[in-house]
Amino acid sequence: MVSHVSINFGVRQGSVLSPFLFALYLDDLSKLFDPANGCYVILHGDDISLLSPSVTYLERLLHLCKNELAWLNVQSILTRS
Repeated sequence: MVSHVSINFGVRQGSVLSPFLFALYLDDLSKLFDPANGCYVILHGDDISLLSPSVTYLERLLHLCKNELAWLNVQSILTRS
C-alpha cells in the first residue's frame, strides 16, 4: 500500500539554498565548542562533523549537540546516517 504525505514547508532536496540555510540555522552550534581543547564542529553542506582529541571529549560534544538540536527541534538530524 502506498501512502502520500503532503509537505508544506522546507527546501527541496538538492536546492542550492539548502546548505546555506543549514549552516545559518546551526551556526550557534559551532560556537558551543572551544578549539583551545582540540574540539571542533565542522558544518559542511548538510553534515555535521565533530573532531576531538579523545573519546571523552567526543561524548561531551555529542551531548552538547544533542541538547542544542533538541532545543532547535531538529532531533531527526541525530538519527540520520
